[in-house]
Amino acid sequence: ADNLTKCDTNGDGTEAFNLATIKNYYLGLYPNATVNLYTSQENAESNVAPLGNNYTNTSNPQTLYVRVNTSGNCPGYATASIEAVSDINLTGNVGYLNACLQDQSFGSFNLTNILSSLLVDPSNPNYQIAFYTSNYNAVIQTNPISNTTSFTNTTADAQQIFVRIDDTTNSNGCPAIINFYIYTNAIKTNLTSNDYYKCDEEENDGITNFSLYDVADYLKGNNNYSITFYN
Repeated sequence: ADNLTKCDTNGDGTEAFNLATIKNYYLGLYPNATVNLYTSQENAESNVAPLGNNYTNTSNPQTLYVRVNTSGNCPGYATASIEAVSDINLTGNVGYLNACLQDQSFGSFNLTNILSSLLVDPSNPNYQIAFYTSNYNAVIQTNPISNTTSFTNTTADAQQIFVRIDDTTNSNGCPAIINFYIYTNAIKTNLTSNDYYKCDEEENDGITNFSLYDVADYLKGNNNYSITFYN
């Protein structure tokens, strides 16, 4: 086929496509031709930056430009579309679950609480939802987590969980498999735990001035946390 669709399993609108399928379609029409695909018509006409067979779309859907060269003839041009599709109505957000425990590495989580963050319609009766501890298990649908409303993490402090959502009204449809994290204490886990140092350059007396704003930025990293210091 000259157009490709593929299940968007994680809801991010991107997937890896095998462009050899499109090339083979045109080779079936022109057996002795050379077929290449490009991201723009300009590149196709200039024969610049042809795409390899393995390509991840950068927009969804995305139009690709086909150049067909046959011996002794001017090149011919066409377009092809690639699209990552999903049957599940996703919000595009992921989020995480936080038990907010102090000095505990293991806690109990209601995994179903993540659904309101992931799904536009989390109460849709047509959705079959299961949670797993690995992406592999989610893909082959084996060893689902049995107690989804009171799951104790099996990895200390933070654990990655995979949720699979199927639309039961479409047996040939595209499921969604999304990963998220559960934390016993998200802030504690994600803060930079190393000590903050500054050179004592003048009197070598062990005393120097610290900017707590700098210390806070160091601790937060890229996280949107608010930090308050106390004596």
